[in-house]
Amino acid sequence: MEVAQAQLLAAEQDVIMRVSQAYFDVLASQDSLTFVKAQKTAVAEQLASAKRTLRVGTSTITDTREAQAKYDLVIAQEIAAENDLRIKRLALDQLVGKPDSQPKPLALPVALPALQPANVDEWVQQAQNTHTRHRACQACAWSWPAWTPTRRAAPPAHAGPVATTDWARTTAPRQARPTAAATLPPLA
Repeated sequence: MEVAQAQLLAAEQDVIMRVSQAYFDVLASQDSLTFVKAQKTAVAEQLASAKRTLRVGTSTITDTREAQAKYDLVIAQEIAAENDLRIKRLALDQLVGKPDSQPKPLALPVALPALQPANVDEWVQQAQNTHTRHRACQACAWSWPAWTPTRRAAPPAHAGPVATTDWARTTAPRQARPTAAATLPPLA
C-alpha cells in the first residue's frame, strides 16, 4: 500500500510538472511573439526609410533590397512564432482539458525571496527524504538494485551556481548497505 501511495504521489507530481511546463511554455511563446512583432515594426520603419532614401537618390538599390530581405526574414520569424504559440496553447489545452486556456503572466515587478536553506547539502538531504520516486523505491520490500544519490562534479563557473545530483546503482540488496557504488553515466 505504501508503494502504491508513493507511486500515486509521483504521478500527481508528474502531472503538476507537465502542466506547469506547458503553462510557462505558452507564456514564453507569447513573449517571443511580442518581441518579433516589435522587431517587425522596427524593421518596417527601416525598410520605409530605405525606400525613401532610394527615391531621393541618397542610397543604393542594394540598401533597399537588404532592408526588404530583413523585413521578409522578420515576417517568417513572426509566422514561426505564431505557429509555436499555437502548438504550445494546444498542448496546454490538452493537458488541462479545456479549450482556449489563457495563462496569466507574472505580475511585475517580480521579487523572489532568497533560497531557504542556503546550504546545498540541506537541499540534497531534503530531496533524498521527500522525492516520491525515491520514497517508492525505499518502500519496496523485495531486493531491487539499490539506487542512491551521489554528487556530480560542479558545473563550469560560467554556468552559475547549480546543484546537481546523479543516481548511482549498486547490485547489493536493499537491506544491505553498499560500501561502493558504481556511478551510471549521466543522461544526455
